[in-house]
Amino acid sequence: MPTSERSLPQQFTGPTCRAFVHTWCGWRDAARTVIPARSGIAPESLGRLMADCLVMDFDGDAGDPVIRLAGSNVVERWGFEPTGMRFRDCLPGEHADWRVHVIREAVQHPCGMRLVREVVRRHGLAYRAEICFLPVADDRRGVCQFFAVSDSDERPFSVDTRANPAAREGALDITFIDIGAGVPSRRTAAVG
Repeated sequence: MPTSERSLPQQFTGPTCRAFVHTWCGWRDAARTVIPARSGIAPESLGRLMADCLVMDFDGDAGDPVIRLAGSNVVERWGFEPTGMRFRDCLPGEHADWRVHVIREAVQHPCGMRLVREVVRRHGLAYRAEICFLPVADDRRGVCQFFAVSDSDERPFSVDTRANPAAREGALDITFIDIGAGVPSRRTAAVG
């Protein structure tokens, strides 16, 4: 059963993710399709969410997603400007192939996705992040895009990376979300 406009925001806990879901549902309702078309989206409809938005292009089944746009808050949080880079090149750790595969699976189905992860920076500061991914069809260029926003726990905690050199970014939960086209055969993606 597809997630309705009323229940879709309830899949997320953070205010930025919930606000983005409401905006995306408005785009979808205006388009009267399962996935809104990019040509029908006015960038100003994102409002303050634009600073938190990451847009990835998917070109074909095997193509690596490329970051088309990174909002100012994303650039600040990541510590570099990722626009134009392959998404895999921005991922820390050894699980880049797996993460790209899971995101590609959600785009190809198509469905939404919720990712909860723990991020540990080099200096040991750690925080928990919730990320909302929702698809948009770029009808002008014939590619699918994933729009993503995130919320992070305001209370960072410290991890001694010298005592635990394995401390790194880790996915705690990845869930596919039915937006009207079902979900991949695995309702929940395996965490890698």
